Amino acid sequence: MSFYIIPSFINLVIKAWLFWYGRQTLLRTNRALGILLISFFLFNLAELISFLIMGHFQYYDVVGRAYYVTAIFGATMMLIYADTLSIRYINWKLPIILAICLSLFVIFSNTIIAGVSSLGYILTRVPGPYYWIVLVYGLGCTISALILLFTGLHQEDLQRRRFCGVIFLGFLPIVLTAIIVVLMMAVGIRINAAILLTSAITLFLVITIYTEIYKPVIGLLTITPVIGARVAVSLYQMIMHFYRTRKLDMRIIMKNIEEVFIYSAFEVSEGKRQNAADMLSIPLSTFNEKLRKITLPNSTNNHRI
Repeated sequence: MSFYIIPSFINLVIKAWLFWYGRQTLLRTNRALGILLISFFLFNLAELISFLIMGHFQYYDVVGRAYYVTAIFGATMMLIYADTLSIRYINWKLPIILAICLSLFVIFSNTIIAGVSSLGYILTRVPGPYYWIVLVYGLGCTISALILLFTGLHQEDLQRRRFCGVIFLGFLPIVLTAIIVVLMMAVGIRINAAILLTSAITLFLVITIYTEIYKPVIGLLTITPVIGARVAVSLYQMIMHFYRTRKLDMRIIMKNIEEVFIYSAFEVSEGKRQNAADMLSIPLSTFNEKLRKITLPNSTNNHRI
């Protein structure tokens, strides 16, 4: 058996764990990321199977073509996911249709993949006359995703800017790995590019999914500078109230703290209520209901925050 089975299996287990750990977010909140993870899980699975079937020639072609089909959908979903984080210009239907058409050509035609052969430790494609289309498509999706994430760094929404920045950094290992592999192959160093690429993708997914799951923390960090002074004022008022009455009402304390967070998120988001609700990870209807109970500045002199 090939030595590469071990790192390939480890990458597969990590992806399975990520899906289980983030299943609520991936299936409900961000399905684009969920489909991205599933695509790369199947990509990793096809790679692992290719190591396991060495010597079983009858399965080479099926597994090799499946490997490229999953890679095509992985690149497509990476582009779509990047778009959901930034400017949201892309209609999902177009890249999905392109991916399906390209996959059908890979499966049923020899013009892109003429066949699959073994190098002794891994399967490799026998390129057809139009194999370059797959390369251009994959490169185009990768570069476009980077551009979209970079564009997201210049959004007005501070929280989304920070989120795009984290994902952009997580995306860089994939690009750097591709560059390193090309350079090593150019100088004649034999290296298993598939394992390196799969590992870089796994690192990207770990960063991305954990960032998505803990998005409320990013929202909290966004409004922390604003709430600091207000929390201090609220604490001072509580201490003075206790000094006068020798009583503490936890309901009032929690209500005041909640108001600090609600209004601070409203202020940081520059009045965009949906963005403010996203920062606090609560529904827009709940945010509006709580905001209505707060006396906003400039509307009265009795504002408590």
